[in-house]
Amino acid sequence: LTRSSAINSALGVHKPRLYVAYYTRVPKPSYHTGLICIPWNKTTGDLFHVKNIIKPDPTTGCGKEIWIFEHKNSEVKSTRLSGLMYVGKVPHEMNGSKLKSFFESVPVYQHSGWRCRDWVLDAMQVLLERGMSCSKLE
Repeated sequence: LTRSSAINSALGVHKPRLYVAYYTRVPKPSYHTGLICIPWNKTTGDLFHVKNIIKPDPTTGCGKEIWIFEHKNSEVKSTRLSGLMYVGKVPHEMNGSKLKSFFESVPVYQHSGWRCRDWVLDAMQVLLERGMSCSKLE
């Protein structure tokens, strides 16, 4: 490591960043929201979000809309990504699998009117309850 790299690392300059991500819905004029952790100076990140899917009901044969948690790799330069809102720096020890476990623990509700933005707000509340400030997640 160069001296400046060592200093930047010690100061947390190159830690991954957590953002609220806003994705354009097609054809609806609204946004899908999730949380994305982007390593310093990278073009892909870990997206943590909930999405609704249609699950067949075995008794009626009709489809039922349910919400599920999903973690996936996501391109930062997606045409659907409309914007990012900075939440904070993520400690290096909170790698992808630890973040996934953390966000998997956030409840996913199945009631009418509940949306992905509600899950993001709940996830932010859990971060605060566990003592992780929004400006620095350590």
